[in-house]
Amino acid sequence: MVKINYSGLNPVVVQALNNLQYRYSGETPEIWYSRVHYPFKTLLENNPKYFSKNGFIQMIKKLYKDGEFKAGRRLFNIYCTVCDSLVIIHKNTIECANKHLNECITKSTKKHLAYSNPIRKNVKKGGALNRKSVSSLSSNRVDEIYLIYCFIFRKGLNNYTYEHSNEIKKRIVNRLINNVRVIQQAWRSYKKRPASFTSQI
Repeated sequence: MVKINYSGLNPVVVQALNNLQYRYSGETPEIWYSRVHYPFKTLLENNPKYFSKNGFIQMIKKLYKDGEFKAGRRLFNIYCTVCDSLVIIHKNTIECANKHLNECITKSTKKHLAYSNPIRKNVKKGGALNRKSVSSLSSNRVDEIYLIYCFIFRKGLNNYTYEHSNEIKKRIVNRLINNVRVIQQAWRSYKKRPASFTSQI
């Protein structure tokens, strides 16, 4: 784990963090990850004075020596909270784990910025329309959107449409575009999720 000043931190939390690092006899990296990822994230979130929510914990071999358990050598596996996954690093050092963490934070920040930038909601390139452009649409454009996306039902070879006034059609088109916004927002939130989460879906 990243070295910090533990002064003032509850000794029980310190002990819990130390215990989470240990790999027990016969434990695979995947089992270690499944055992530590939730409690480790919870400890970080519940102690914001001492920890950032972005961190890692490195797997350490546990040795039994002179009648007691001791920390052995550091292994090549870490759990990273940024990408929320088990990661294999090429050197079993804190520096290498820190390098992965920093790269992961940079990548996550870039992805967040890319998806949090407002999507251009205007007519060009088929983009969604903003409220001003909806109110300023011509009747023909409203009719076109209305007929393509709303209230067209096919029964056999016949098309049936509901005839509405232009004001009602505009309201319906505006509602449709608001739904598109919700879908876009949900998609952006989904894309900002860690890669490990999206791979599980």
